[in-house]
Amino acid sequence: MPRPWEERIKRPGLFIKEELGRRGRASVAELHQAYSERIATENDSRKQQGRRDTLRKPTYHSFYDYFRVLVKLGLVERAGESEVVRMPNPAAMAFTERADGDWDFIEGARMRYWALTREGRVADTAWQNPWNSLYPR
Repeated sequence: MPRPWEERIKRPGLFIKEELGRRGRASVAELHQAYSERIATENDSRKQQGRRDTLRKPTYHSFYDYFRVLVKLGLVERAGESEVVRMPNPAAMAFTERADGDWDFIEGARMRYWALTREGRVADTAWQNPWNSLYPR
C-alpha cells in the first residue's frame, strides 16, 4: 500500500517521466531542481503539521546517476543542446591551467536536453524501479 505522501512526491523515475511528458524536453539540472523544490514543499507541509520527519533531497550526483540508468534503459534520449551556459555562481566557475602555469577561465558548458523516447512514454514498470530493470536479480 502506498504511503500518503507518495501521491505528492513520486519516485524520481516517475517524477522524471511526468515532467518530461509535461515539458517536452528538459536538462538534468532542471529536473533535479524541480524535484528538489517538490520535496522542499512537502517538507514545509510536514513542518506546518508539527511533524519532525522530513524527506531528503537527492544530491545532484545521485540524481544524475539515476538519470543515466534511464538513458541506458532507452527511456530518455538527447533532444538537443543549448548555447554555452554562463555559470551564475562564481564558486562554480571552472578554471584550467595553461602550459605556462597561468590559469584560463572556462566560460561554461553546453546544457544537454533530454526527452522521452517512444518506449519511455509507454513503459511503466521500468520507471518504478530502473535499477531493478537494468540489473534484474
